Amino acid sequence: MMDWLRDVVNDEDYGVGLQVQKGLESGAVKSVIFGRNERGNQYFHNYVDYLQRADPDENPPEL
Repeated sequence: MMDWLRDVVNDEDYGVGLQVQKGLESGAVKSVIFGRNERGNQYFHNYVDYLQRADPDENPPEL
C-alpha cells in the first residue's frame, strides 16, 4: 500500500498540483472549493488563514 501511495503522490499529485497552481495564478478562477476527500488541502488553507489573521487569542485550527 505504501508503494502505491508513493507512486500516486510522485507520479500524479505533484504534477497535477503544479498545473493547478499555474491555472490559479492566471486569475481566471476567483475561488476554489476542495472536495471532502481533500482534507489535507482544507487543513492547510485553514491554517494559512489562521496565521494571516495573527490573532493571539485565537486557537489554531484542529485536525
